[in-house]
Order: sequence, then C-alpha cells, then structure tokens
Amino acid sequence: MATQNPFADDLVKGEVWEQGYLAGFNEPKVDHFPGPLTTELLDVYQIGQQSGRDDRRDSPGGTGGTVWVAPDFDFGELPEHLAIHAFGVVLEKIGVAAGGLISLVITALSIPGDTPLHPLDPESDSLALDKEGRDGNTYVAICPHSDHPMVQQGVTRDGYWTGPGRSSFVDAVADMRVHDHAEAFVVRCSLPEGTCGPVWAIQ
Repeated sequence: MATQNPFADDLVKGEVWEQGYLAGFNEPKVDHFPGPLTTELLDVYQIGQQSGRDDRRDSPGGTGGTVWVAPDFDFGELPEHLAIHAFGVVLEKIGVAAGGLISLVITALSIPGDTPLHPLDPESDSLALDKEGRDGNTYVAICPHSDHPMVQQGVTRDGYWTGPGRSSFVDAVADMRVHDHAEAFVVRCSLPEGTCGPVWAIQ
C-alpha cells in the first residue's frame, strides 16, 4: 500500500511533510533540519523524513528481490538489470502554488496544458529504463522548495526549481545531484502512457 500523507488536508503541513519525506528518502542516513520552520512544522518535517527513510528501506512496491539503489549510486555504467520505480507516495502538495506537481511538470516541459496526465501508481510494476533515452519518456529534476532566487536558472515564477527536460533518467539524476537541496527528485513524464510522477532506480 502506498504511503499516505497524514497532513494531506493541510496545505502547509502537507507540503512540509512531503519535503521531509523526500529528504528522508534521498538521504536516509542524514538528519535534515531545514529552516526556518516553527517547532510544529519541524516536527511535521521530521515525521515525513522518517516515512521517507522507512520507504527507502522497504522493497519497492512491496515486491521481493528488488531494492532501491543507494543515493550515491554510480550511474556511469548502468547494469542491465537496473529499472525505475515510482516512489511509495503520491506527492499531492508539492507544486501547489503552480497548480500541483503535474502542472509544474507541464510548465517545465512546455507541454500543452490540456494534455491529460495522471500520477504514476506507486504500487504498479517497475518501469523499464531505456539506457539510450529512446523510449519517448521525458525526465526532469525538480526541487519542492518554493524560495529559490528568481535569478537562478530554471526557477519558476512560483519559486520552484526545475531542471531541463531530459530523454535520459541518468541525465536528470545528474541535474538533481548538482542542485543544493536534499529534497530534489526526478519525475518521469510519459505522454504515450499519460502518466507523470516521481521515480527512482531499483535493482
């Protein structure tokens, strides 16, 4: 079962929980203390961070025999058995100022606004990873912080940061890694499938 945001009904707490989740998932061995947050919001962030760590330790999609690759995995030479999988959580609060995650991705990738896209199912089968970038999918690194300086390249009018659209998951990961927030993540957008959502590599 996909992880549920316990603060989904609260716009501010819901987004803070999701940021904590992403930081815990991306860097499960690091304690993050983002600021400035009130004591209450820091508690919410830490609850999300623990949920992200827990999902990182679990098998993707509850399927045995697969594991999430380590945060510092070297994508330079991809093993044949590498695939990607949707996170165990649907990010509903990230990008709310821009109309939600899917709207943020549509804007970042200059996709027509009337294109029907729905979130990836975290419990669906793993997705093949085309190592040559020829599968027609687009990958983009995104940071859920909405306080990026407007002069920074890739910052939307709502303050979110997005990398350029990439045909390769590996290239989007490289964009994510040079960004300075632990909460940054990679989204896979498939126009043929009509799906869009955060993904990470499994093996």
